[in-house]
Amino acid sequence: MSKHVVILSGGVGGLATAYNLRKMDKSLRITLVSGRPYFGFTLSYPHLALG
Repeated sequence: MSKHVVILSGGVGGLATAYNLRKMDKSLRITLVSGRPYFGFTLSYPHLALG
């Protein structure tokens, strides 16, 4: 029986956690729950504006 992990954060911390869990155990079923339909890394916005 596979294990299921639910992460209640769609931000940088939640993504990093999901990524590291996947690296540790490929058989895990991981669900990432976010309140937004998109992910925006705020610190990269100036780079997007400047090309």
